[in-house]
Amino acid sequence: MTTTTDPSGTPSSQERSLSSYQTAIAVIPPAFYHPQINALRSLYDKSYPRWPPHINVLYPFVTPESLPSAVQDIRRVVQESEDDGLGFWLGLDRPGSFRHKQSATIFLSPGPHDGGMVGDPETASGKALKRLEVLLSGGYAKRGRAGDGVYRPHLTLGQTSLDPMPLNSLLSKAGKLVMANRISSEPFKWFVTRLAVMKRDEEGNMRVVDEILLGKRSTGESGEGEWEEDRDLEIESVSSDNLGEFQRLGFDDSTKGFGNVGSGASCRFSAESDDWVPVDLASTQGRRFLPRDITIATYNVLIDSPFPPPVERYPLLINAILSIHPTPPGLATPSILCLQEVTDDFLQYLLSNNAIRARYPLCTHSPNSVLPSIRNCVIFATASCGPFEWQWLDFAKRHKGAVIASFPGLGGPDEPLIVATVHLTCGLGDGSLKTLSAYLRAKHPTSEWIVAGDFNLQTSIQSIDSALVNKSISKDTHELARKGLIDEEVFSDCWELLFGPNEEDDVPYEVDNTAARTNGEGEWGATFNPFTNPVAAKIVQWSGDPRPQRYDRVLIKSAGNLRARDIRRFGFPIIDSQDSEKTLECGSDHWGVSAMLNFRPDAGDAGGQRNSAKLQLQDVDIDDQLLKTLVDSCVPCRADHNNREAAIASLREVLLREQESVAGAGYNPARGPIPIILAPVGSYALGVYGKDSDVDCLCVSTISTKTFFEIARQRIRRFGGERGIRLTRFVDAKVAILELKAGNIKLDLQYCQAPAVIER
Repeated sequence: MTTTTDPSGTPSSQERSLSSYQTAIAVIPPAFYHPQINALRSLYDKSYPRWPPHINVLYPFVTPESLPSAVQDIRRVVQESEDDGLGFWLGLDRPGSFRHKQSATIFLSPGPHDGGMVGDPETASGKALKRLEVLLSGGYAKRGRAGDGVYRPHLTLGQTSLDPMPLNSLLSKAGKLVMANRISSEPFKWFVTRLAVMKRDEEGNMRVVDEILLGKRSTGESGEGEWEEDRDLEIESVSSDNLGEFQRLGFDDSTKGFGNVGSGASCRFSAESDDWVPVDLASTQGRRFLPRDITIATYNVLIDSPFPPPVERYPLLINAILSIHPTPPGLATPSILCLQEVTDDFLQYLLSNNAIRARYPLCTHSPNSVLPSIRNCVIFATASCGPFEWQWLDFAKRHKGAVIASFPGLGGPDEPLIVATVHLTCGLGDGSLKTLSAYLRAKHPTSEWIVAGDFNLQTSIQSIDSALVNKSISKDTHELARKGLIDEEVFSDCWELLFGPNEEDDVPYEVDNTAARTNGEGEWGATFNPFTNPVAAKIVQWSGDPRPQRYDRVLIKSAGNLRARDIRRFGFPIIDSQDSEKTLECGSDHWGVSAMLNFRPDAGDAGGQRNSAKLQLQDVDIDDQLLKTLVDSCVPCRADHNNREAAIASLREVLLREQESVAGAGYNPARGPIPIILAPVGSYALGVYGKDSDVDCLCVSTISTKTFFEIARQRIRRFGGERGIRLTRFVDAKVAILELKAGNIKLDLQYCQAPAVIER
């Protein structure tokens, strides 16, 4: 091909071609739009590490060697344009998709496209971009553009497979991103006054190396002040209210050394505006206290298919969440709820539910938030927790990370309480916990930590052994998995702090379900149990590993000042005693876990005493009737005494029942009945107990402590139901205690091996 040159020796523009993928001319949105756009691009767009958010005008463009002269030519074309300036308003308000052979590209565009809106009228933004593209490319041979060569301006958000679920999910998120700002009827709109000149660097990243100002005022003929006015016009095209909303929706921060770390402020439900609004973190400055108790709950709500959304399970999930506190918690009792597998649709449902708004008026997200993944982590909190801020910490695997909430109104005098929720990859550990612990130790070394969520770590010894037999794991991994993959020097598992390896909370549904008795080592307290959860059974369909697993956990900082007081599972179906054949309905394939925590008495004060304000009470005259009313509510009556005596008698009868030998207990019933003495002790025996007091009981026998408690637990499990006795938990401490319930009466059973007492 013969080329012609101008007097300077440069090839004429007529002979140049648009064929190099090393340079580009593009429109880049204002920086304050980047966070919420990149929240999706970082997960879905393969070009995210190499390109900023952009709309290509000329790409491919010219070779890097020809770039300086090409930029000068474009500036000359802009200057000589008959239009009074080429600046224009650009609005990205139309989500769409390009379908390829095996994938699809999801984008935002200013005008009609091939994503289902072909019949839409041409928009002013689309016309302006196409007019600009024609003007700037007029002197070039149009080569290199893929497909039919037609210019379709768009901003890419990501790529997906053609499978309807991920495709529709990302399209839905693109649509919600456009409509996120409800204040403005024209979201993602700004006045374009410049084009970015981009060039690929040695690492393959596209960098802005120059800019082309649009319009005669941008050529230097006008003063610098006029250009500054143009720049202000570009920034002011989005109101300050809209800017605040966008900043709240996205991630605008990064923390060196920990990959993609984003931050945001929580939202609160405002009864005045009947809407979720951003919190005022400044209002919490200087306001901290150590609450007596903190409830931390975690629940994987299972979104098996977001299209169509499983709306039939939504009411069941709401009921399960509300069952964490059968009655609303006190105004001074903080309660934090960590949810996993939350979709955009279920988030909208949660935030519009009046019961959730009343119980948990604080949340990491608002109805306008665009959740980045199909399955997401979300944190709710009661008003007593106070406003909080949160961060997102990326893990190695895409779509996996931790939502880390910082509660400045809770915790010690210098550090906020840190609560993180996770949904880890299924398996035997992928290093995500190490990433999280490293982050917590680096960024919050003196704070208290709570990590709650679905850890997806197998706990069933049978499953772990099977993985070794099937050569799915190595011998070293097998040994680590049997010991547990959570570093006990960093985290303490609340369940293991309160229960032995073969104990669990007292759940009537599982106690009454014969299938629950299949539990083996590492399966007690399972939160994923296909034997008892019909939703889990349907998912497993017995083609995979059906063993029960304790996937969901609440961890606390091992060296911290938090301690576990109680832990329970929730989300069980209600058994209809009138219709035992009725199909049980569960909200999720997981049971939830709720832990009651409190601070150690000496936490938060160097002198060993908790800081507290003295409460001044005025002198009040109390007459006899008022005194009787106050006392009667606390002092037990004769009926209460009789109920306690009946409970003690029932427990004695259960413990004296004969039973076959207990594996490993070292006792054979053929030797004769075990001599056992059971007697009440403590406040009940002294007659100084209250209506809410536990009944302390002491058993004396000739057998060892270990043997006694193994036999006692076995007999209570087998015969306790007949007498209304249920095992709540076993506290394996220096002085072991078996906690029981008989109706609404709590009993604490202790043991003493004293053959001399028995022989008397």
